[in-house]
Amino acid sequence: MNPTSWLLDYIQTYVERDLRQVINVGDLGAFRQFLEICAGRIGQLVNFSDIGNLVGVSYQTANKWLSVLQTSFIVYTLRPYHQNFNKRIVKTQRYISMIQDLPAPF
Repeated sequence: MNPTSWLLDYIQTYVERDLRQVINVGDLGAFRQFLEICAGRIGQLVNFSDIGNLVGVSYQTANKWLSVLQTSFIVYTLRPYHQNFNKRIVKTQRYISMIQDLPAPF
């Protein structure tokens, strides 16, 4: 099986069936767009307001959706490392994909 088609089928199954059981996603198109934006921003700083504005949802919704992606091991949030412990907590985190080729099919 072609890896790209497998990954697209996996994402479709995840979005349409499994995700609806975990949370109530009202607009599947917006969530798919959220996935595409996240795939394009792997390794960058997490900015929920910016992502929410691009998708057309609130930053709370973007935060909730990213939390669900973390729970299902699609993405991993990487906290910054700094010698000063207080700066570790305050600095913005980054997220990385747990699926190596997540950006490829988009």
